[in-house]
Amino acid sequence: MKNSSSVAKDVTKRLTHLSQGDNREYKSADMSSALDQVNTIIGIITTVVDDISAISLLVGVISVMNIMLVSVTEWTREIGLRNVLGAICRKILTQFLIDSMVLTILGGLIGLGFAAFVVGTIGNAMDLKETVSLGVAMGRIGFSAGVGILPANKASKLDPFEALRYD
Repeated sequence: MKNSSSVAKDVTKRLTHLSQGDNREYKSADMSSALDQVNTIIGIITTVVDDISAISLLVGVISVMNIMLVSVTEWTREIGLRNVLGAICRKILTQFLIDSMVLTILGGLIGLGFAAFVVGTIGNAMDLKETVSLGVAMGRIGFSAGVGILPANKASKLDPFEALRYD
């Protein structure tokens, strides 16, 4: 980009020099400032879209965590019964972690597929080569998969006798 402006100046100077008999002067337009403005605007739009997706992820994570907490509440008596019958805390923790991870990973993959379809469609229509960043997508799916830790921890720490008395 820096070379393009110097090359343009050299070319216009040589063309003007070569056409001395025509009394013409060649000029070149430097579009680097316009390109910088477009790149700045695209950067701002990317930041806004990233922020919106992060907020959406946070709302989704909170929703899944609430669903899992309700699930723990609904299964309180069964958890207490499993504890009394000899289930260790790790088994109960694993059960709820797998439950929440399957829910969030499946939802994340469906969302990722939808996003890739939409971005691909819009990108093809606008002749863009950008796609959904796989690293960012996997990071966000991993973050959402870790949501079940709090409800699973709560389920594994329930007192069996209190859980059996739960109504």
